[in-house]
Amino acid sequence: MSLGQGSGAAPMGMRNIITIATNAYKRLGHGIHMQTAISQRLLLLAAIIYVDDTDLLHWGRFYGIDDEEFLADAQAATIDWCMLVQATGGAVKPAKSFWYLLSWRFQRGKPVLKQKSEYNSLSLAVPQPIIPLQRQYLSWTISTPRRHLVSGRTLSMTQVCH
Repeated sequence: MSLGQGSGAAPMGMRNIITIATNAYKRLGHGIHMQTAISQRLLLLAAIIYVDDTDLLHWGRFYGIDDEEFLADAQAATIDWCMLVQATGGAVKPAKSFWYLLSWRFQRGKPVLKQKSEYNSLSLAVPQPIIPLQRQYLSWTISTPRRHLVSGRTLSMTQVCH
């Protein structure tokens, strides 16, 4: 039985895979790092994930970071996420990928959200596999005491991830 669409085990299998990918993403230093005001607890939030929809969260590394430098950080994070997804056997589809930049400037000491025209020339790339995704298989053989070789099941790595 595979973890493909319609499988009762697919939600838990996907949750396990995406949890590992998200933890690796956080270990690479991506996501939001916030500290609560009263308890001083550190909150780490990397993504909001629901089924096959993932929203990656980025926050400027320091106060006053300019849009280009922030976008370079977001691009590095996007590349890392795409590589992690590819490691699971998947791929991020550019046609289904969107990004939004919320950036403020100060007018007379008050923050004002920048207009899209102020950063319209900025873009993010979604890296794709160099070669088309190929199915890779894990297989094993079981040796019986009589020295007969019995071929085991072949487990498709793409079945685990899709």
